[in-house]
Amino acid sequence: MPKKIKKSKIMKKEVIICPKCGSTNLKNRYNLSLSEFVYDAKRYGNQSDMNYTFLCKDCNYYGTCPIVQVNMLPKIKKQLKMALKKEKL
Repeated sequence: MPKKIKKSKIMKKEVIICPKCGSTNLKNRYNLSLSEFVYDAKRYGNQSDMNYTFLCKDCNYYGTCPIVQVNMLPKIKKQLKMALKKEKL
């Protein structure tokens, strides 16, 4: 039986977001919770054999996604919206 992962204060303040739309509504290949995935990414870094690709359930983006601090989400989403507007012009 797998060991239960304790969530640190840092993990509670970080999320994985879609780089295309800024959504946190993501699914990864291993069906781990995002906090478990952040824990693994921080613990093993690039040496992990996990697949760091996600599917965004909002915009269907499939690829790697950054881990960001929760307090940065509004700023990042605003920047993504501005970039999308420029892209459409």
